[in-house]
Amino acid sequence: MTTRSTGLASQATVNLADIRQNWSQTRSRFTKTRGAPSITLDNALAPDFITLISLISEIYRDYGDEMEPVRQFHLHRETPYTKGHTSSVSYTRISRHIVSPVSSDPITTKWESIIVKRPRKSILEQETYALVSFITELRVRTHAPLREHPNIGQLRGVAWDFEDEEATIPRPLLLEELAPQGTLDNFWVNWSFVRLKFKSKLDLARISLRVYE
Repeated sequence: MTTRSTGLASQATVNLADIRQNWSQTRSRFTKTRGAPSITLDNALAPDFITLISLISEIYRDYGDEMEPVRQFHLHRETPYTKGHTSSVSYTRISRHIVSPVSSDPITTKWESIIVKRPRKSILEQETYALVSFITELRVRTHAPLREHPNIGQLRGVAWDFEDEEATIPRPLLLEELAPQGTLDNFWVNWSFVRLKFKSKLDLARISLRVYE
């Protein structure tokens, strides 16, 4: 997840007890896939590919006007960016056609950079939990407080490519806004997080906790 620029508040009102309670609640709320109790390797109720397709359809039904159309992306046309625990991350430039009813040129083209996140493991291998992770992240990113938060990069849609050179194993991709501050790792380094005053760190923590209110 990428971060946008944040303004530090002047007052910090949380204490350690607040942080512990809020973290406990949000962890249990967002790290479990809704509707899939206690997923194990032998659990037949774990989300499957149909669950993924249904969720994508639901998201595009609700937010389709704000999303990139579902289409194929190509890794060789992208630039490596970073990698996380479950995904490898790259970025690429895309074009969007904007229709203006008042401009002399009714259709203009806008270019922008976009993040592309690929599961690092095959989603068809149950032992990797890659499919569960992908579905969970989609649900988290479309959770209203997160989606509407001004300091979190926006989900831009879902795309696909193939896991193999023969193009026989499809792979879903997550698209999101390339935020100005980049990854959390870059944010910590560029903003010298470890050298911030304790008061400033508390302000940042309080801003983050507001996401889940």
